[in-house]
Amino acid sequence: MVKIWQNKPIKDIYDIDVKLHNFRILFAYNSGKIENEKIDYHDTREIFENGRVSSYTGDVKTLFEQQNQKECYEFLKDKIAGKEPLSIDLI
Repeated sequence: MVKIWQNKPIKDIYDIDVKLHNFRILFAYNSGKIENEKIDYHDTREIFENGRVSSYTGDVKTLFEQQNQKECYEFLKDKIAGKEPLSIDLI
């Protein structure tokens, strides 16, 4: 699996978004679901795609958790596209 990922031609953040389009949402949803059963896949998708949700009636904390997942992704995609080595500072 690592070799497959390493062989993908990634030149910039656009390539990251294309290659991880569905994965980033599924990862955020499943990661959040482990800690908070109220997280909804559709709300997670709306946050990633639109930056907001509609018709949400749950706890606002749940939305902040998913927004934090999106911000983490946005931060890391520059590092991935730039092939920044994994380091203690990055972690």
